[in-house]
Amino acid sequence: MDRFCGVRVVQVARGQNRHADSLAILASSLTEEVPRLIKVELVDEPSINARVSVSLITTTEPCWMDPIIDFLAEDQVPADEKEVEKVHQAAAWNWLLADCKLYRRSFKGPYLQCLHPSKIEELLTELHEGVCGSHVGGRLLAHRAMTQGFWRLQMQKDATEYARKYYFTKRVEAEALANIRDVNVKKFVWRNIVRRFGVPESLALDNGLQLNSKAFDEYCSSLGIKNKLEAAKGRWAEELPNVLWAYRTTPRRSTGKTLFSLTYGAKVVMPTEINLCSARISGFSPAESVELVVSKLNLLEEHRESVTIRLVEYQQKLARRDNRDVRRKEFSVGDLVLRKVVGNNRNVNAGKLAPTGEGPYRVTAITGT
Repeated sequence: MDRFCGVRVVQVARGQNRHADSLAILASSLTEEVPRLIKVELVDEPSINARVSVSLITTTEPCWMDPIIDFLAEDQVPADEKEVEKVHQAAAWNWLLADCKLYRRSFKGPYLQCLHPSKIEELLTELHEGVCGSHVGGRLLAHRAMTQGFWRLQMQKDATEYARKYYFTKRVEAEALANIRDVNVKKFVWRNIVRRFGVPESLALDNGLQLNSKAFDEYCSSLGIKNKLEAAKGRWAEELPNVLWAYRTTPRRSTGKTLFSLTYGAKVVMPTEINLCSARISGFSPAESVELVVSKLNLLEEHRESVTIRLVEYQQKLARRDNRDVRRKEFSVGDLVLRKVVGNNRNVNAGKLAPTGEGPYRVTAITGT
């Protein structure tokens, strides 16, 4: 101690001295027969080849399908007599698959897969705003869900509430303006949209100068309104395939068919059918699918012919509806008539209030009936 210049004693906390304590305890507890060399072996791979299987178990809440499934699968009925009668009536319209999936008989077409309430949100989201989404209203959204092979007890109500919740739109009437400037557009938006329906989330605008001006952009930004087409600017090449896919897979009202079915003779498989595992996906067989596609291609011409006949009938119905208010009037020689101004005969400097007819002219002869 005399050789040191100084000695300093510092107390070390127990938490900071665990390593030294462990070595001291180990050294004092060892006997002479036990070697003081401790070997540490690092095992990179397990010594046995046992495989551990992990199963995902999901629990679903009770729903309206459970009593029907219990009755069809195990012939179990509820304790309430009124509920028993309801189950018997519902069972006549349903069919149970081997994997306990419930299907409902439809008035037109194949059986429809009954969906659990927890799956409705996924279905409507895909049909409304997914790859094949067309942003339709509640009534057409429910119709699309059923055409894809899915059914729910309150499908119409759920689809309507979904359309109102996520993409609720309002349409306002047009207003005639002498000059369309950004000032007039701001007044129109404030008077006909904001004051009547509140501040919208977004507006779908074209590339008009009065709509694409800096003043109108600042006005919309001050109200918190987004331009719906602004985010997609410059990405039309990426968005075009999704738009075309939605257009080609949506049934036309005039024909009742999709452009995809008229081209290939088969119904398209939607992403919702794959995610929700519809009957077509669960029972898919590549060999049978190829055989069915080839057989439908042989009948494609007949299918297109029937669609053409339906299109003509639809056009005739539209013509009869549009012409029902038309009053037929016959003219005689000597009557005064006005001729409709069309094409190059219209005065472009007169504006929107220009007359639509010119004359009068006198009928001199009748050339046909």
